[in-house]
Amino acid sequence: MTARAMQMMAMAATAVVLAMFGGCKDGGAAESAAWYRIDAKELTLAPGAEGAAQVRFIPRNGYHWNPEFPARLKVSDAGSVKASKVDFSLSNGDFLDEGGTGALTIPIAAQAAGATALKGLADFSVCNDKECRIFKQIAVEVPIDVH
Repeated sequence: MTARAMQMMAMAATAVVLAMFGGCKDGGAAESAAWYRIDAKELTLAPGAEGAAQVRFIPRNGYHWNPEFPARLKVSDAGSVKASKVDFSLSNGDFLDEGGTGALTIPIAAQAAGATALKGLADFSVCNDKECRIFKQIAVEVPIDVH
């Protein structure tokens, strides 16, 4: 096992312990807007074209994306587009840390013309110097216009 892999395992274990003993706080839906916002700009594609939905997890109030937390997103409804896969995870290299912002690219193929949306549920965490906040099953929606 590489030193980097051991470090990642230790950080993940630490995140679990902190979550169990109060160092991490589970953000409820009502308060989550105070800690982050999700940016998923509308994507426009021609029928049959391929593209990529971009999702950004942008922390607020002095927080940053937690690159050690095992972030995940599961597509729950692809609308009228076809996603290349339905499960995305940090461990598979799907999430990137872009200067403290989490980034996910979801490859898709447009099908039928019309307005649609790609919907999913995400688990992720944001931290500052004193605490981490964990968010689970957060709704993510990317509007898509196929014409």
